[in-house]
Amino acid sequence: MSWFEEEIAFKRKEFLGLTVFVFIGLIFLIIQFIPKSEERVYDMALDEVLAEKEVIIPKENENQIKSFKQKKLKTKRPTTKKETEKERSNNNELFTFNPNKIGKDSIQRLGFKSRVADTWIKFRSKGKHYNNKKDLLSIYGIDSALVHSLDNYIIFDSRKFEEQKPKAKPINKEMPLKKVLPKIDLNTCSEEDLKQLGGIGRIFASRILKYRKLLGGYAKKEQLLNVYGLKDSTFQLIKEHVDVITPPTMIKINTASKKQLSEHFLVDYKAAKLIYAYRSAHGPFVNKNDFELMKGISKQKKDEILPYLSFDL
Repeated sequence: MSWFEEEIAFKRKEFLGLTVFVFIGLIFLIIQFIPKSEERVYDMALDEVLAEKEVIIPKENENQIKSFKQKKLKTKRPTTKKETEKERSNNNELFTFNPNKIGKDSIQRLGFKSRVADTWIKFRSKGKHYNNKKDLLSIYGIDSALVHSLDNYIIFDSRKFEEQKPKAKPINKEMPLKKVLPKIDLNTCSEEDLKQLGGIGRIFASRILKYRKLLGGYAKKEQLLNVYGLKDSTFQLIKEHVDVITPPTMIKINTASKKQLSEHFLVDYKAAKLIYAYRSAHGPFVNKNDFELMKGISKQKKDEILPYLSFDL
């Protein structure tokens, strides 16, 4: 064997030895990264640890687990029926109402669910008449506790109920007739007066008074429909109990300046300018016909302004 062949054989043995050494080193490193059985880490929630019967919990962690369970039970404590009713009643509005006239939005404001309000109105549209509390409780899904809590606020229409009576007792002429409460004057009533009406709470009562101030008083009760957020169903509920008895503040159309005319909520500057120009060209307005014949102002706008005009000289 030549020296060249001996050198190649030597290098081959050296390479094999180096390969074995590297392989042994890799095995050693892999063994180091494998966790030992006694050092095993349990990455589990405490609920899962407690559920595993085979897992042994160290004594030093038992107190921590007990305190955790107690805190968890406190946070998940179910609310009682009284607490639920109290929370619900805090969000509801209280007002007198007739179950045969009240609208859906007002039913929900009392605290009843939307589907219950739909059933309530649906029964009524099919001829159902609510004569007493028992009739209300017959509505499917209605909250009976809420109905009982509103006992002092329900005003039943007794017309059909009286028709069902076999005989009416004769009226004693000596007995004084029950006084009929006067209608609320929209131009002199207070917030408390309005809150006595069904469907009117503190917010709407405040808005009605603010709009009255802007107008200088209501000219007709239908103007309540212009109050922000007041729906037609609510207006239909209260319209029989309100009226305009005291007249609003009038605009003296024949003597007011352009500035005085434009200061009214219903009269913008353009309308004030046209009124003033017409008066300057044609003389004072004799009556409402002169105002209606004036050009430049829409008929709708004229109808809004007209109830507030005084044609005195």
